[in-house]
Amino acid sequence: MNNPASLENQKAQIETPVIYRPAKRARDYQQIPLYKDVNPLDWEDWHWQLKHRIRNKEELEQIIKLTPEEEKGVDKAKGRLAMAITPYWASQIDAEDPNCPIRRQSVR
Repeated sequence: MNNPASLENQKAQIETPVIYRPAKRARDYQQIPLYKDVNPLDWEDWHWQLKHRIRNKEELEQIIKLTPEEEKGVDKAKGRLAMAITPYWASQIDAEDPNCPIRRQSVR
């Protein structure tokens, strides 16, 4: 029982090109100056991660290059919204790409 609408839907799905974005390898946390001396056992410890959360713009700027829009957003949120990014997630953010999906969720 092939109805025309179903066939058109299947045809559209088949013809839709899939665009793959090459996966970019995450930085090794020790490449980030703020974490270069962190012991790997500490890095893997969730207590250490929570204790060393990034809570201000100055720390965040040591990890990623903030756009002017991001700087304004962090400044504007002071006192109203708490920013807290664990070092692990900060190390996963693409430092140069403002469109990095993790960065968009963390910083904006």
